[in-house]
Amino acid sequence: MKSKWKGKNSAIIQNVMNIHNTPPNTALAKMKELALVSVLFLALTLLMTFPLAAHFSTHLIGNKGDSWQHAWNMWWMNKTLTEHVGSPFQTDYLFYPKGVTLAFNDMSFFNSGLSIPLQRMFNLFAAYNTMFLVSFVLSGLGMYLLALYLTKDKPAAFLAGCIFVFCPYRMGHSLGHLSLVSTQFIPFFALFFLKSINAENRSDMVFAALFLILTSFCNWYYLVFCTIFVLLYLIFILFTDRSLLAKAALKTALIFTGTLIILSPIFFILLRAALTTQFIGAHDPQIFSADILSYFIPGAIQNLGRFKAFADITSQFTGNTAENSNYIGYSVLLLSAIAFVRLRKKDRLITFLTICSAVFLILSLGINPHLKGGVHTSITLPYKILYDNLFFFKFTGMPARFLIMLMFCLSLLSAFGIKALRLSVPAGHKQKTVFIALLFAVLAEYASLPYLMTSFPGSPFFETMRQDTEDYGVIYLPHNTPRALYYQTLHNKKMMGGYLSRTPFSAYHDILNPALKHLFLYSYPFEAITDAYSHERTRALTKTALHDLEIKFIILENDRANYFLQSLRIPIFYTDEIITVYKP
Repeated sequence: MKSKWKGKNSAIIQNVMNIHNTPPNTALAKMKELALVSVLFLALTLLMTFPLAAHFSTHLIGNKGDSWQHAWNMWWMNKTLTEHVGSPFQTDYLFYPKGVTLAFNDMSFFNSGLSIPLQRMFNLFAAYNTMFLVSFVLSGLGMYLLALYLTKDKPAAFLAGCIFVFCPYRMGHSLGHLSLVSTQFIPFFALFFLKSINAENRSDMVFAALFLILTSFCNWYYLVFCTIFVLLYLIFILFTDRSLLAKAALKTALIFTGTLIILSPIFFILLRAALTTQFIGAHDPQIFSADILSYFIPGAIQNLGRFKAFADITSQFTGNTAENSNYIGYSVLLLSAIAFVRLRKKDRLITFLTICSAVFLILSLGINPHLKGGVHTSITLPYKILYDNLFFFKFTGMPARFLIMLMFCLSLLSAFGIKALRLSVPAGHKQKTVFIALLFAVLAEYASLPYLMTSFPGSPFFETMRQDTEDYGVIYLPHNTPRALYYQTLHNKKMMGGYLSRTPFSAYHDILNPALKHLFLYSYPFEAITDAYSHERTRALTKTALHDLEIKFIILENDRANYFLQSLRIPIFYTDEIITVYKP
């Protein structure tokens, strides 16, 4: 087995090196090159996400958290667009009967929309995992093309793609945040933005706007991050080449104007929801900021981070595993340092990327610096200005996510460093040896094997519900979990309650009313009531509310106890190892 994998790896390395021999200036040769690079990124992705390939249509990549919410998003997009249910931004399948806005749910329109034919051809698992793989392959290909445009060095560009694709930020958020893993259009946008500034080809501006729109359709964070990147570039030009500033500012304005025009209908929906609805679910930036040590110590997602010495430190960080996946890697730090030391005087882009890296690093630290879990409130950082003055940052509160732009810049710096390092040794086998050593160093530092995959056991009763053509509501307990969302994709019935990225406060009106709140809160109020009449009156109110809302079933997970539900003396309609179903 060992020799088999060694042979495969050798073949991969040789194919990368052979890109140098691709005949130039032919469309066919370029297509072959891009196809080869894509296949190599796909092969490495399957290796770095083992055992995804073995469970592709039966499990979701990631944990039992938000990955299932993203799967529900795909299911809902398919349902609303193919069954003419209604608007993708509004549903009564959650928080039945009044429904709820999905304006600030993490819909990731690119992934959800493109998954529709995949769901119909295969299943929800295969659709989700396919979009996951697409994000890896296209992220690698985009970074390869961008780094190749800047360095003119194909092996260096390929390794830059590997750094960007397999960086701990992406591997950490693969646990459940498909939209955050969808970084693929950031390098494509940067490529055509820089090309549009450096050339007169108008199509570059069109492509820059297109990829900025696609970036937005993956995740709104990345639209904001790309905007900051562009502003930093314009400021840099202001101080280094003012003769270019007017043209760059004009082209930037045209790119963003076109983008805003296309996105304006969605922005209108978001703005109206923000002005008319009170949402809950925004994160605390004091919790979800990057710890200074997290850049230099492998996180829990990496194999290296599972050593006790590292785990004892990372366990003290605030936040969670995904948001603490900030490890840069010493191979990347070394390559970036080489680029800065050797090339900053020859290429001003090195200075720009270094400045960008510093800016995004500082922003990822949040309002106050964190060190080994401690928050140093005596020091206030620039993120506070954004948080206090811009709605987006107050509404999200996740400064650690700026790390993807830090890794974006360091990937490009590393490409320059790799080129400088390779050119410092004689051509031939020594250059290949340097490339292979660096590739394995990056993959070894970032490895997270075996990668986590999960599934939930289904119940035959869900298929019975799906086949029932009657329109009615159900209560699933507990209601606010990703598992409840997944089970809805199986039974296809409307549910009271739900689990969203940002939930309107008003959505809880029905489930927190006096007649039903004890069901949803798992509370049992009768200990404080000594009057038998009050017992019966409370039960009667609840049963009446269930009848009025046309709730046909109450489904309780068997690992939960709901004493209030039991006190209602509602007959059990069905039970198995997973659920118990009550029929009011």
